[in-house]
Amino acid sequence: MDPLGNLVDWIAVYGIFGLFAIGLVERFLPALPSYGVLVAIGIAADDDVWSLHTAVIATTVGSFMGALGLYLLVRAVGRKRSVTLLYSVGRWVGLSQARIDWTLSSLRARERVLTILSQLIPTVRLISP
Repeated sequence: MDPLGNLVDWIAVYGIFGLFAIGLVERFLPALPSYGVLVAIGIAADDDVWSLHTAVIATTVGSFMGALGLYLLVRAVGRKRSVTLLYSVGRWVGLSQARIDWTLSSLRARERVLTILSQLIPTVRLISP
């Protein structure tokens, strides 16, 4: 069973919309390895399933729209509800509210360095923004 091969076959059926959709979905599913998907799309472009320019443009636009949608979703939820959710999930895993507050302030103090470094780790790269 070749999951990336099956994914490329599915994308090929839907053409540009499939490329756009995979770019969009990979922003919401961190388990979907974008580097593997993009390599498979590149191999399919080499096999003349679609042009390389079309593949790059469609997946880039899809990925951008996914990132924008995720940003707008978090923005709509708001800071107060996000913090409340974080505290409740923290209680489930045994973290106190003081520990969560300390961690958040520590992360905010180092946000520029963490932003750059988080882009080097594949799964973290998708979640960190």
